[in-house]
Amino acid sequence: MKRLFEPLSTGWVSVVTHKMRSFLTILGVVIGVAPVIILMSVGKGITSRIVSNLSNLGTNLVYISPGSTSSGKAKDPPLEGGIKTFKEDIISHDKP
Repeated sequence: MKRLFEPLSTGWVSVVTHKMRSFLTILGVVIGVAPVIILMSVGKGITSRIVSNLSNLGTNLVYISPGSTSSGKAKDPPLEGGIKTFKEDIISHDKP
């Protein structure tokens, strides 16, 4: 049983005898972990905000058509009637 607690006892004695080293180690861990937690929280918050904003737009407000990304300009000319909604596009395809 003593062999089980001997490493814990040795470690505790080392922590107590070297207080400054122990404090600086704990401080380094806190300083290293805190930014990771903060950045993850900010990333999750921004993601949920963007998803919320996009879901508030609705399902029939934006129609995205493929274009060229190499020149930065779309290959197809803009639609003559302006921006078509997804619902209008579906209705126009359903008409005989």
